[in-house]
Amino acid sequence: CDFTGTRIAMFGLGDQWGYPETFLDAMGLMYRAFVKRGAHGGYGFWPTRNYTFSGSMARFGAQFCGLAIDQDNEAQLTASRIKKWCAQIKRELGMLSLCTPQIEFIENNVARDQHLA
Repeated sequence: CDFTGTRIAMFGLGDQWGYPETFLDAMGLMYRAFVKRGAHGGYGFWPTRNYTFSGSMARFGAQFCGLAIDQDNEAQLTASRIKKWCAQIKRELGMLSLCTPQIEFIENNVARDQHLA
């Protein structure tokens, strides 16, 4: 497959305490495979701080190549991590500037329709 020109943002699920030597390896393998086939990476990288692991193919310096979720050990952090990551990739991909006028249009029409009702 040719992914030339495709922008990618990855996320992965893992167990950092149960498998600390291979935490999120699959995400790293998939990321490398996409990039090797022409995809543009570098979006949605997530800091490795606050995770406890000894090895990961998803690690690029002080970051993972995508959002790291550990539902087994840190389920209480999942929702906030997803929310922050989604805002991050929207910024990185320039989606906020594309979505804002559409959101304003929808909000204005809903307000108008409610006023007319």
